[in-house]
Amino acid sequence: MSRFVDSGKMKLIIGGGYTPGQSDGFEFERIKKIVNELGLSDITLFPGQLGLDNLHLYYAAADVCVVPSHYEPFGLVAIEAMASGTPVIASDVGGLQFTVVHEVTGLRVPPKDTVGFANAIDSILADSKWRNELGQSAAKRIRNMFKWEGVANKLSKLYTRVSNESIH
Repeated sequence: MSRFVDSGKMKLIIGGGYTPGQSDGFEFERIKKIVNELGLSDITLFPGQLGLDNLHLYYAAADVCVVPSHYEPFGLVAIEAMASGTPVIASDVGGLQFTVVHEVTGLRVPPKDTVGFANAIDSILADSKWRNELGQSAAKRIRNMFKWEGVANKLSKLYTRVSNESIH
């Protein structure tokens, strides 16, 4: 178990809505059971679906955001967390491979590698200076990559390259 859990310094927040009797409801019950079995129920909050009005507050308050997806085409959760200056630990899959720059904006871990995720969480939580650097780099990356001006510049360069290639 993490030294942060043992010392009482950690609060685990698992957000997201679910519908009882549906697949997301079964997943919620499965996760809740695991939390109880691990003895983490005293430090874990399940606030339910987080609305757009307060979602940024959760990201900004977090020391780290963990995205342990098995498959992730884009990685919106990672982008939202990074925009709030929160480093991300994500599975090394799909869009997360592009979004999260390993050891610059967070850490990437092989999918389903529970030990790797635990070690990554511990390493970021143990070094507040590094955690802050990762968070600052994350916010800067999102500002540069996803502002409308940045997206427009990238599209313009792409169109220019494609049009030059098709002429030759």
